[in-house]
Amino acid sequence: MKNFKFDKIFLFFIIFNLLTNCGYQPLFDVKNQKFSIKKVELEGNKRLGSLLKNNLITSNKEENNLTITIKASKKNVIANKSDTGKVLEYSVSLNFEITATEYEKNEIVLSGVYSREQNYIAAEVHLDTLNSEKKAVENMIETIANEILISLTSIYQNK
Repeated sequence: MKNFKFDKIFLFFIIFNLLTNCGYQPLFDVKNQKFSIKKVELEGNKRLGSLLKNNLITSNKEENNLTITIKASKKNVIANKSDTGKVLEYSVSLNFEITATEYEKNEIVLSGVYSREQNYIAAEVHLDTLNSEKKAVENMIETIANEILISLTSIYQNK
């Protein structure tokens, strides 16, 4: 009986020690970013570009200052209609052409196209449909911003 209790206590301390001293740190954390976005140039849909810009600006470091050019576009289409012709579902697609260059050297660090598409349901009240579209756009922009930040962080992680 005593031996069983001692084993439980010993096992608890071993597990506790492993969990508290594992040294885990998130790789793509704001603290680990080795770059800063100094200037943002917007082309195309300015509203979408500024929403993406707001999601990208995270920290101000003195090293590796970047200029980011964002060319944004959005397309809405009807995804599904009923037999009577009533719209049941819409599809919104976002397209961002991103170019990140070093501020002083004018070297292109990252260049790519980031696209997302999401469906949303047409509600009876038009305002609810617009709110659903707005939420879908915000979610897609947040996802794209995270992808861009992960790409930039991994580029500067190796430098």
